[in-house]
Amino acid sequence: MKNGSSRREKIIVSNLTKRFGELLVLDNISFTVGEGEFLSIVGPTGCGKTTFLNTLSKLIPSTAGDIFIDGEVADPKKHHLSFVFQEPTCMPWRTVRENVAYGMEVKHVPKVEMEQKLDQIMGMVGLADCAGLYPNQISASMLQRIAVARAFAVNPDLLLMDEPYGQ
Repeated sequence: MKNGSSRREKIIVSNLTKRFGELLVLDNISFTVGEGEFLSIVGPTGCGKTTFLNTLSKLIPSTAGDIFIDGEVADPKKHHLSFVFQEPTCMPWRTVRENVAYGMEVKHVPKVEMEQKLDQIMGMVGLADCAGLYPNQISASMLQRIAVARAFAVNPDLLLMDEPYGQ
């Protein structure tokens, strides 16, 4: 804990650096995020926000430094990392409900628990009435709500959102 904060450090980013050849995009970034805290990264277009999120989520490797969750190096096989991209990421062959369930399926959530969580989250984000529809049958804002619901459904250790409400 730092600065008298009563929240324990959940996320530690240590000396995160990312280069693409000679282009330095992220330069030795370090910070902590307490459990339950919300952090927003802002900046102009092209300043590296998406690269930063991609590096934090382990979608792309850092050049140097790392991210720690609960004191351990972040590992997508162990930790629940959720990412809501700028553009909707629904699978067109799956229904709305099946798209929301996808992350829980990957994490092998027991069927009964998954069904309960789906009922809860689908109602919470206003998708219950369209659960059996396919992505091409719903609006763009509903597509983005699927992505947000899918991200929250796995109770993520780290939830990253890249302009999730830009539509």
